[in-house]
Amino acid sequence: MDAGCSIATFLRHRTMEKRHKIRQMEKAIMCRYPPQTVTQTVGENSSHRLVGGRFTSSGRHFVACSSDKPSQQFHIYDCTRRRGGWNEPRILACKTGRETCAFAISPDEYHIAYAGNHEDDCMRIASMGEAYSDVEHHTVSLRTRSDTPVEDGRVNVIEFSSNSSQMLIILPMCFQVYDLACQRASLRINYAASADYGCYADHSSHTILTGGATGRVSVWDTRTVRSERPEPVSTFGRHKGHVQCVTSKGDGCYFLSAGSDDSVKLWDMRRPSGMKQMADYVKSFKDEYRWGGSNWCGFSPLEQTGQRLVYWLSSMSQFLVYDLHTGDCVVSEFCSPGSPVFELSWHPHEMMVAVTSYDSGINVLEHRPERLR
Repeated sequence: MDAGCSIATFLRHRTMEKRHKIRQMEKAIMCRYPPQTVTQTVGENSSHRLVGGRFTSSGRHFVACSSDKPSQQFHIYDCTRRRGGWNEPRILACKTGRETCAFAISPDEYHIAYAGNHEDDCMRIASMGEAYSDVEHHTVSLRTRSDTPVEDGRVNVIEFSSNSSQMLIILPMCFQVYDLACQRASLRINYAASADYGCYADHSSHTILTGGATGRVSVWDTRTVRSERPEPVSTFGRHKGHVQCVTSKGDGCYFLSAGSDDSVKLWDMRRPSGMKQMADYVKSFKDEYRWGGSNWCGFSPLEQTGQRLVYWLSSMSQFLVYDLHTGDCVVSEFCSPGSPVFELSWHPHEMMVAVTSYDSGINVLEHRPERLR
């Protein structure tokens, strides 16, 4: 014990150290029992066709998007009720005349941003407070000038920053950073390579990851990039095909990329490289029994598992989970056979996964006690 440290301070530090070790042991134990069994299916008897769904940051709600014409809708479920399944959803009617191709929920859970497929170069923002048809929808133009149309007119990704002050908007040949306070795009970067997916690299919202048809992932710094001569800070690659998903761990160091070559790769941004020499990936996960590429990938929740697990979902509805420490596949389940799967979302505070499929509703996966190893 340090001579300048009192007994009370020493005991307090020792107690905190024990709690930390206990918490680490709890996370290690939870990693042994990931969600792997469909315990309930929500909306399987509904006529709505779902094209996406995800948990809110608090985990209290699950928001699913339907593609029914002519009325596109968001279905907001209450996830706090465990017995008897989720409650009947509240309905938020979209103001887009076309199928919703991208949407995002703000971390403060006040707003939903969404965009229609090839719809007038615009995006809409609605309030989640009272989810009914009379909610005001604010229209946002994605053009920087009236004479500059958005290429291809399709929004691939919308993501809010951690403080809900701005949004990242990924389009086929450019990306924008939209400032919600100023209600305008604070940054627009055009580039030759196609970008289909992207995300923020950390909570500072200064670093952006994009990936697309080149099979590579580019890292952009919004503080240094120039619109007239856009160049990424570094490039990581490559997949033998399209990059179909990019997900960051949120620490500014690690991120995942999933490709059409049936592989998911873990990258370390602390190993930078130039444009000519591509960086090597840290780990690559591949399963010979999957088909059609990886549609969705991500890290398990920090609170429950310490982000030790990596998960992804193939287009043939196969859900796989790997342990980063051992490299072993701990889950390999077909969660929605025979139905196109669009999105997978892991609950932020519980060992529960929701898989949204087009005509089979929402399949909720958990770990059943009888299957404990």
